[in-house]
Amino acid sequence: MRKLAGLAALVLIAGCSAEAPAPECDFDCTFERHMAAIQQGDFPAFEATITERPDFQLIYPGGERVEGLEAYMADMREFLALDFDFQYEIVEKQVTAEMGFALLDVTFAVEGQDTPSRFYLLLVFALQDGEWRLVHDQNTRQPPAENGDEGEAG
Repeated sequence: MRKLAGLAALVLIAGCSAEAPAPECDFDCTFERHMAAIQQGDFPAFEATITERPDFQLIYPGGERVEGLEAYMADMREFLALDFDFQYEIVEKQVTAEMGFALLDVTFAVEGQDTPSRFYLLLVFALQDGEWRLVHDQNTRQPPAENGDEGEAG
């Protein structure tokens, strides 16, 4: 009986100290899926990369703040339904065990628009319930390029 109790204790200790399994899709994988969904206007694929928690923040280029997951998803459903071209360059990317972000230099043009807009896009992802999910989306308008030259971002 003592041996059985000792074995049970070892199993419990081992179970408590075991690390959570690695996510099926790591930060880079989730980031790539998220960006592909945007470029393809694929709302279901986009939705799969977003947190399921209600406390989401979106900040538009003009500073307007949208609070809540439901409002964010409604805006994004409408956005992804547009006919647009969305190109980006990664400015910086950092990842820790539980959070990561990507800062992007984005050129965005809607079909029929004369001049594309440029903005910085900051996407913050968190590891939630074993999956990387977008938790914050912030956009900052870039000033127009001088002399019609796109030049360097920043």
